[in-house]
Amino acid sequence: YYYLRGLAYAGINKFEQALADYTRVLELTPPYGLAYHWQGLAYAEISEFEQAITYYTRKLELNSSDGDTYYYLKVFEQTIADYKRMLGLNSSYVGVYYNRGLTYLYLKDIALARDDHKRHLDLEPKDITTAWLIEWMGMSRQHADEKIAERLEAIAAFEPEDYIAYVCRSVALGLRGKGKEGLAEMEKAILLEPIGWSAYFWKGMLLLYYYRGVSRDRDALVSIEQALALGLPPILLTPLYWFEHDRPDLFEKELRLLLERYGV
Repeated sequence: YYYLRGLAYAGINKFEQALADYTRVLELTPPYGLAYHWQGLAYAEISEFEQAITYYTRKLELNSSDGDTYYYLKVFEQTIADYKRMLGLNSSYVGVYYNRGLTYLYLKDIALARDDHKRHLDLEPKDITTAWLIEWMGMSRQHADEKIAERLEAIAAFEPEDYIAYVCRSVALGLRGKGKEGLAEMEKAILLEPIGWSAYFWKGMLLLYYYRGVSRDRDALVSIEQALALGLPPILLTPLYWFEHDRPDLFEKELRLLLERYGV
């Protein structure tokens, strides 16, 4: 309970409350790596970096080759080196390709990220999250079309009740001109995974595209900022460039500034 509530607090940027809950987890359980991990992330978010390093170090003491912890520490070079070492031991280690691909996304290297995710998908052809990210990376600055909608619907069929399946169906509905139905499906995704950044970003995209107006635009931007707070790799913001021509006033006033802030 405390662990999950801590994640929820972190998801809405209430990091002090999150830290209190993670501390309670560690009081009630033996050394718990995930609590140390999320404590480190919460301290980093409030710029208490020495504390963040302390808790990440404790996580690494429990698992000295934990590439994921290096990744959240933003020590990307160490992350890549660690994953390469693991692949040297076992080149078919499925999870490493996915994790390294995600790290490359944070490094804003779409080409290497796609390569690793495709390798992962070769080994796990029905991995719904990997298949979805490959499609997302492919959309980039170009408008998507109904062919992509068809592929997203096929991906959703891998695991129809999975969080990502709801996201894929939602985006597909949006691409087919069914914004209202798409948003309803996205709300289901958020209920399933309240700290999932995919749903918050694409909810913002749907709001911007289908429900224009000051209040709805504000809701959309809040949703996109929430996705970033939850860990969205900034390079995946590139579909916002779709609005450079569709909504030029909004793009110049708001979206360009957001993209420039993250160097995208």
